[in-house]
Amino acid sequence: MLIMRLLVFSVLLLSLFSALVMAHEEDGSEVQSCAAPVLGEATIPLWQFGALAALFVAGAVATGFGVSFRKWPLAGAGVLMFLIAAVVYASGPGFNLKTGFFEKNQHVHADIQVYIQGVAVNFSERRFQSTNERALTEYVHFHDGNGHVVHLHASGVPLSYLFGTFDGVLNQSCIQVAAGEPLYCTDASRSLRFYVNGNWNPDSAGYQLRDLDQLLISYGPATEDVKSLLSTVTAEACIVSGKCPVPPGYDLHLESCSS
Repeated sequence: MLIMRLLVFSVLLLSLFSALVMAHEEDGSEVQSCAAPVLGEATIPLWQFGALAALFVAGAVATGFGVSFRKWPLAGAGVLMFLIAAVVYASGPGFNLKTGFFEKNQHVHADIQVYIQGVAVNFSERRFQSTNERALTEYVHFHDGNGHVVHLHASGVPLSYLFGTFDGVLNQSCIQVAAGEPLYCTDASRSLRFYVNGNWNPDSAGYQLRDLDQLLISYGPATEDVKSLLSTVTAEACIVSGKCPVPPGYDLHLESCSS
């Protein structure tokens, strides 16, 4: 009976903590600099989240024992731990369900080409570019008018997140490049295919790109000439990463959007 009471009490408190996690997120409505963190992506560090969760559980257990055995000082200490965890969490950026525990710890580049029914997506268009006036994301983005090279600044970021910054969709069977565009899904006559460095990869949505990757995403019929499409993927990432010479006449943009 005692164990059941403790379990029920702990579940109730943890449910309250979960509700707090769900409710406390940055709205990202303020104007941002391209080189500064995007408010809508702010998230609590993993170590801090774990520490607060542990303190929350300890408080729940201490309060449960204290109440069950009428050890009021123990119960009071448990409530205090609970309140400390709640106040510290509420005073920070909160856990962002969109970004999870992304960690800014790298700066790598990859080439990407996307085809929808044989038509190449032009990521150099302004709606796909992260700029000082319109920051899309600090974690993974295109910038400086280059629509071939993706800049990645954090670990744990799936390729689907990049499309999400355009209000698009990318999963194992469907792609929507951006808001307002059609949603294309695998069916009996067409399919979504994903290639990394020339090799088919089944996980387009969850893939975390690596430096100098060459990525191809194509939605089209089974008869599509994939080899021809693969040949169109550029090899500019090594230039931007400084790992191969700059060809004559190549416009090497400065990292004006350093985030």
